[in-house]
Amino acid sequence: ILGFFAELLLLFFASRILTQELSQFFYRVTHSKKVSIYFLAFIFLPGTFIHEASHALSAIVLFVKVHNFELMPQLSGDSLKLGSVEISKTDIVRNFFIGVAPFIVGTSAILASLIFLTKYGVSHNLIITAVVGYVVFVVGNTMFSSRKDMDGALEFFGFIILPIAVLFFLGVKTSFFNLNFLNSSAVIDVFRTGCYFLFAPLLLDGILISTIKFFNK
Repeated sequence: ILGFFAELLLLFFASRILTQELSQFFYRVTHSKKVSIYFLAFIFLPGTFIHEASHALSAIVLFVKVHNFELMPQLSGDSLKLGSVEISKTDIVRNFFIGVAPFIVGTSAILASLIFLTKYGVSHNLIITAVVGYVVFVVGNTMFSSRKDMDGALEFFGFIILPIAVLFFLGVKTSFFNLNFLNSSAVIDVFRTGCYFLFAPLLLDGILISTIKFFNK
């Protein structure tokens, strides 16, 4: 289980490095910051759509109003937004789940795509392999929540998770704190399989980062 989340953390940092290297590469080629941004936006468009759609759909399911859905890139200082969606203010719990929805959907999409590729034996089909590879690439590098999204996560952990953790470590035991299910063979097998499959986007990002760094020298 720890290995699974460690790989997700590595993928988070890899996605940030890859985006920076790609941005630098496009700028060296085009000598235009605006054109470079549009190149990035075009490459990651499907992932950006999934990211913002995850916010919007989770808000709708949780009965929170969605106002604007935007896929045009916006540069604000050194911060680049490939897309955005405006959500009405809501309570801490719903705000948290809306904020982390792209991470949950993105991780699920990556695992489902790779499982499909291996389970149905289509790895010999170059077109399908390329499509799955592209999906894994763009989703893996756009699924992580932005700094604004993480504001809701900090509130959630501060007001809900932290008090629960304190009670747990103080020895207040209830059925709510029963985590024995994490030791079941079924749960362990799921996370072990997830570890194997998450290695694919990590490897892909690593190869691309090394290659682009070479050209950026």
